[in-house]
Amino acid sequence: MDSKELVYLLKIGIINENLEIYKGLFSDTLPSEIKDPYFIDAISFFNNLPDEHKRIFFSILRQVMIDSISNVLGVIDGSSSLEEHDGDFSLLYEGKSLEYLQDYFLSQFE
Repeated sequence: MDSKELVYLLKIGIINENLEIYKGLFSDTLPSEIKDPYFIDAISFFNNLPDEHKRIFFSILRQVMIDSISNVLGVIDGSSSLEEHDGDFSLLYEGKSLEYLQDYFLSQFE
């Protein structure tokens, strides 16, 4: 696997698949079926949104997932850093260095 394949798989496996899972959870779950207080509030909030706002909600959720993954890949690539830590990270797959992950990842969404 090379860098481009990894970021493609991240897009498919995390962004696309998880977004569909969230859509199912929010669209098909009744607050009475839930025990977690946070999720009860989230479902109740979602259920009170007009349809157009529900679409916007999922767009925001998708963008948050993209931004979060991008930030992690930026730290691995070295284009971003963690506060008070300036060491270098690397990601290897079968001994081969994977590079430019953040750039390749973000290019899928342009």
